[in-house]
Amino acid sequence: MAPIVTLQTNDSDDRGDSGPSEKPDLSVVVVTFNEEARIERCLESVFESCRDVGTFEVILVDSNSTDRTVDIAKSFPITILTLPDEVDRTPSAGRYVGTQWANGDTILYVDGDMYLEPEWLSDAYDFLHTNDGVVGVDGHLNVRGDTSTPQRVNAIRGVALYDTSAVTAVGGFDPFQKSLEDIDLGFRLVLDSGELYRLPSVAASHPVAKGTREIRRRWRSGYVEGVGQTLRKSASRPRLLAMHLLRLRYKVLIGSWFAAGGVSVALSPLATGGWLLATGLFFAFLTRERGSSEAFRLTFGYALLWIGFIYGMRIPPRPRDEYPLSRVDVVKRISVFQ
Repeated sequence: MAPIVTLQTNDSDDRGDSGPSEKPDLSVVVVTFNEEARIERCLESVFESCRDVGTFEVILVDSNSTDRTVDIAKSFPITILTLPDEVDRTPSAGRYVGTQWANGDTILYVDGDMYLEPEWLSDAYDFLHTNDGVVGVDGHLNVRGDTSTPQRVNAIRGVALYDTSAVTAVGGFDPFQKSLEDIDLGFRLVLDSGELYRLPSVAASHPVAKGTREIRRRWRSGYVEGVGQTLRKSASRPRLLAMHLLRLRYKVLIGSWFAAGGVSVALSPLATGGWLLATGLFFAFLTRERGSSEAFRLTFGYALLWIGFIYGMRIPPRPRDEYPLSRVDVVKRISVFQ
């Protein structure tokens, strides 16, 4: 591995446009919130993975963690930013802010609880730069895919590598979006004639959240509102809206079934009884196939999703330039080159 040179830049700048005089080949944006148990290994895996891709910089964007995430990250030669308190501190906001500070022609987004697999990044970087029309590449999380060849997809997520100019051309991440930000970006890139691919290899290991605890976390964070919010802001672009609805088709069907239950109450007791009977039979089938706890989790999760969907539809779209970039706190600013 070639020596690493660190360049300290001016902390008074409130955007990353000034940057170093020499642009790195790759910018890595790591978004975090209370990841003290995993951030050290995450950053170690990032530096290990970047060894074969040329020059690089690492930008960590923290959502005001209440643990030691930032203190641990300070031991690495990276830029550290914290999001302002007065706006939602979401992964999308973190990615948006990180993009504003990034200087590389290629950009990699990583969640702070992920560990990159050593060989994936170099393979993804080569694939992105040797195939015309490809603007984004990801891989599988935890388990290798069933195929042996890269698959063209409509969106990439998790650990994702993009052509920076393609991301900025379609507006990048929406800092006010509560969820589905990676899906929405992917759809917009595809509609702009970009191609996205998923490599068959594992890109990273990632903890799998299960059960009602994860459902409650998504509710508290506003994640469930992101579905309705995303559909509302996509309404002005019919093709984009259609892509979201197609992806959510099963959730839409279940939501429609709940809506039918509400209509049945207004119609007659007989209609309500028929709806309850059909719902009970389906729940019994689901319990037999998946177990009672999983059946309850799915039912409870979809019910909360649709409540969140209704709340999310009430959120009007906001221009990206309303995000208070000047309020982002620059904890540490260093550009790292291999």
